Amino acid sequence: MLPKKKRLTTGLFDQVFKVGKVLHGHNFWIRSFSLLESLPSRYAVAIPKKIAKTAVLRNRIKRIVYTAIETLDKGGVFSNQTNHMTIFGVKTDVSKISYEEVVKEVKDLLEKRAKMR
Repeated sequence: MLPKKKRLTTGLFDQVFKVGKVLHGHNFWIRSFSLLESLPSRYAVAIPKKIAKTAVLRNRIKRIVYTAIETLDKGGVFSNQTNHMTIFGVKTDVSKISYEEVVKEVKDLLEKRAKMR
């Protein structure tokens, strides 16, 4: 799980949803924008009930995605990207695909986000 300082607050979540730019992948979409202040990047995961009916499954998917983000963050893949507020939306049930595929798609979307600036 991501540390609290790396997760979006409710206020920032609403702000990102209103003004963030959207990128799409096969299993995810991301909505992201940059702040002018120098803050560490923050992330959130949104899973609609249409994708995962039960809270147990939604929480499992959140853990998978948060772990992928944390793995990439500790690996230094996007450590130079600061000030980004990002929401990951899930399009399909990613608990049925391999963890490596999830990490690869998360990495690809974050690289696209860096080029989007």
